This record gives sequence, structure tokens and C-alpha cells, in this order.
Amino acid sequence: MRPKNENFVVHSDDIVTKVVENEKWKNLHSKSWCAVPFNTISWHPSGVVSRCMMSDDPMGASHESDEMIELRRDMLDGKWDTYGCTNCLSKEKNGQRSQRMNWLHTDFIDNLGNPEPYTNPKLVGNDISHLFVNFSNVCNFKCRMCNGNYSNSLIPENKHMLPLFPTQYKKVPDHNRKNFNNINEYLEANPSVLDGIRSIWITGGEPFMDDSCYKLMELIEAYGHPEKIKIVITTNGSKIDFNKLDKFNKLKNLILDISIDAVGPMFEYMRSNGVFTWSQMEETCGKLKKYKQTNKDWFNFQINSSYQIFNYDNTLDFIDFVHDHESDSNIRLVIFPEHLRAGNLPESYKKEAYAMLDRVELRYGNRDQHQIKTLNDMRKALAVKETHFESFKKVVAEQDKFRGSYLYNYHEHLAELIYGTKQQCLF
Repeated sequence: MRPKNENFVVHSDDIVTKVVENEKWKNLHSKSWCAVPFNTISWHPSGVVSRCMMSDDPMGASHESDEMIELRRDMLDGKWDTYGCTNCLSKEKNGQRSQRMNWLHTDFIDNLGNPEPYTNPKLVGNDISHLFVNFSNVCNFKCRMCNGNYSNSLIPENKHMLPLFPTQYKKVPDHNRKNFNNINEYLEANPSVLDGIRSIWITGGEPFMDDSCYKLMELIEAYGHPEKIKIVITTNGSKIDFNKLDKFNKLKNLILDISIDAVGPMFEYMRSNGVFTWSQMEETCGKLKKYKQTNKDWFNFQINSSYQIFNYDNTLDFIDFVHDHESDSNIRLVIFPEHLRAGNLPESYKKEAYAMLDRVELRYGNRDQHQIKTLNDMRKALAVKETHFESFKKVVAEQDKFRGSYLYNYHEHLAELIYGTKQQCLF
């Protein structure tokens, strides 16, 4: 939640970033301008209306609230909200690709069908062409980089960790509860919203914990133009019902964005905490490959990873896995929690990470393509001299103790940073 009585709005002229415009993306209207607060309704899994998927900063009761109007005015005036937009700003300061840059990419704009909010953004009354949909924060996974805002399964752990590590868990809300957004009810009561929708990104929580996605599809068919809509559903993959995927076949395109983060045992340590095995994930991705082969006119899937300390040496195995499954990959950089940023690694481990990225480039190149476009950003993330290494050791040790699942059983070399040698680990 936003701290009170502090001014976070800073003019872009007073902020130094290292990103350079190119023929594919450029700042429109101002150096801090982003289209999403203008053309999007965003329901955050924490139960608030937010500016975008990358921010949990509450923005009032609707996308036309006073807070949203103020944000739009600041963006048009070239001002950054350094609190609410910290995810993108942090990346751009380091010269890394931000989500804002992706949303200003010409290919993304061209696919929306209605560029009005891009070419003529207004404080109110903009055409809505995109939705960020989070039905709830209900999830069956306990991902190490996540928190109770996004997974109710983490609430007991967050309640334990917050008093021990108040700085590291400052973005975790005090209420720590299940959150439900009545999005389908809103759209059913305001069906005109769906008329202009051209893209939807659904995440959570785990979107397939219930039938909300299928209900949304029914509303799109009733009130929208499914043949013009692309939907991306980011899912942990454990609840996909292959018997129901055909319900989306009237869409222009459905992409399932499967989060795995690491190949092999580290997948279970980082994400599922035992409720879904790596073997089950392999089987699911195999089914997705076959499903794509018979439904390629409207269906695709990609596999994503959040680059961080835990998977610093897993990148090549991850890319190989993606390649073997004839998929695309989407590698993001972890910004929060800060102690998991790759830049916190000791220099000897960073050398291993750089060597791993060099091996990826040797095998696959470093082309500006979706599956490996972030290689240079990953190098930049490693180059940052982060200051949260001691927090990493303390927080992970306490997480391991709380879960009864210890890093040395999954990655001995990395566990040495926390526990010392394996002999020392066996306390």
C-alpha cells in the first residue's frame, strides 16, 4: 500500500534512464507516458482497481476515479509516479526492457485495432480496448517470489514472515485475506465495455481454480467480438482442463502463458511446494504441444520464467525445454521481492550466470525475438550491484524452516550461500 504523506511524483527530466528509443517503440506524448492507464481497466488480484498489472497501488473505485485522472494528467505532463510505476521505472533506469516499453511497441499498438487512446489520450472518456483481469488471489501454489496479494496459499507464511522481515514484506497487505473481484458481474451489468475490447490478459491467483474464465468467454460471445479478441491467460498449468479449452475456439487467438520458472526439481522448490510435480508439468506441456498442433489456427502457448537468484544457472535447460515443446518463451526479470534479484548473487555465482547466458546465445543466438529477447536485460540485471544478499540468506532460511522444505535438497551449490556445505546443512 502507498505510504502516506510523501510525494512520489518526479518529472522525467529529473530522472536518468538508460533506455534508447528505436523504430519499434518510442515514448509518446511524454517521457513517462504509458497507454495502459488510458485504454485499460485493470482489476488487481489484491482486490483493488489498479493502473496496470504491474502495480498493486489502489487507484480508487473505478478506471475513471480522481486518482486515475491525476495519474493521466501527470503522465501527459511528463511526470513519473515513482511509487506506483516503480516496476517499469526500475528496469528503465538499468537500461532493461520494461512492460511500459512493450505496451508502446508498434506491433502491440497495431494489433489493438483502435489506436485512439494512443494518438489522442484524454483525461476521461478514452475508448477501452484492453482488460487486465484477475478474478481473485486464490491459488494452489506457493511461489517463492510471490506473496499473499497474488496467492492466498501464502497468507499463513506471510503472517509468519511479516513481523520478522517488515522491510522485505512491506508490499504485503495487513489484511492478508482472500480477494474476489466481481468482474463478470461488472461486465454483465456494463456489456458495452466488451464492444471495443481487442485484448485481454488474465492472471491471478490461478485463473483456472474455478470456471470464471469460461463465464467471461460466454459474455464475450454475447456482447463482444470474439473473432477480434486475443486473450492471454497466465497460469501455473496445474488446473488446465483440456476438455474445456475448445470453449475459446471462437477467439482470434488464445495464448496460455505457462509459468514454470525452472526446469527440473527447482520448479517444485520455487513454485509448487509439492502440490504439482515436475513430471506432471512435463506431461501438461506435452499435451499443450499436441493440442496446438491440431488447433494452431486459434491456439498457442508460451512458457515463462522470472529470472532471479534461484534459476540463475537454469536458463539453457529452460530454453531447451521450450524449444523441444515448439513453444515461445517469455523471460521476465524479478524486481520484487528485492532480495531475489539476480544482481544480489556473489561474483563467483555471477560468473556462472554470465557463462550460462553465453551458452544460450551460442546455441540460439541473441536475436530480437520473443523467446530470447531479454538475454541482454538478464546480463544487465546481473551487472547491478544489489545490496540485499544478507536479506536473501535470512529470508530464504526462514522460509525453508517454515515450509520444512530446504534448498540443499534441490540445489546444493546455491544452498551453500545460506547453509554452508551440505555437512553443515544437516543440523
